[in-house]
Amino acid sequence: MKLGASLWVGGEANAPAVVLVHRLGGTRSEWEPLVQRLFPVRQPMNVLSIDLRGHGESTEKAAEKHKLAWQKFKTDDFAKTANDVEAAVQFLRERPGGPPSMLVFVGSDLGATAMVQAVDKGKITAAGACLVSPGASLRGVDLYKPFVSLMRLPNLVVAAQGDNISQDPVKALGNMSKSSELVMLGGRGHSAEFLGAESPKLWDIVADWVDRRAAEAR
Repeated sequence: MKLGASLWVGGEANAPAVVLVHRLGGTRSEWEPLVQRLFPVRQPMNVLSIDLRGHGESTEKAAEKHKLAWQKFKTDDFAKTANDVEAAVQFLRERPGGPPSMLVFVGSDLGATAMVQAVDKGKITAAGACLVSPGASLRGVDLYKPFVSLMRLPNLVVAAQGDNISQDPVKALGNMSKSSELVMLGGRGHSAEFLGAESPKLWDIVADWVDRRAAEAR
């Protein structure tokens, strides 16, 4: 299937790449405030934001007339969102002048689970991951077991202090990984979109973390 996506170019094709994965029920527009802080770039990088299957512009499947809608998904369908993250990486690898020298992932809510699941499959080498408002088992898709693949990498975990969905996962991920940087912000907003609306400094925190990863690649 074809995925809707936006690519922001801030370097050669083989520069570090950042993949942004949105929340359940959202679209890639969730990341516009972050992109505004990353560009113009301080470190050469390219940023790719995708619409997960059943969301935004990723609702049509080849040879099928019906449209995909996340509201009708079952657990297996949500688990397949990891394939969408793999497809995003494949696109970056196949660009003329690529592949990227480094891959960093930023995911919100279900998007955080999707990117962790994708890296855990072993086909993607990540240099770090940022999880905003993670959930332990959103729509039945496990976060903890695949996170083992990331726990030795730099990772940033951000959530609202009053977010009941993410409070326990944030603590658990922090206990699992000594390389985790945990940030709790005021408010109750869940997902980057709603947490960022309550606490706009979220976007600066994530942008600074991404910039540090890109600087390390140099």
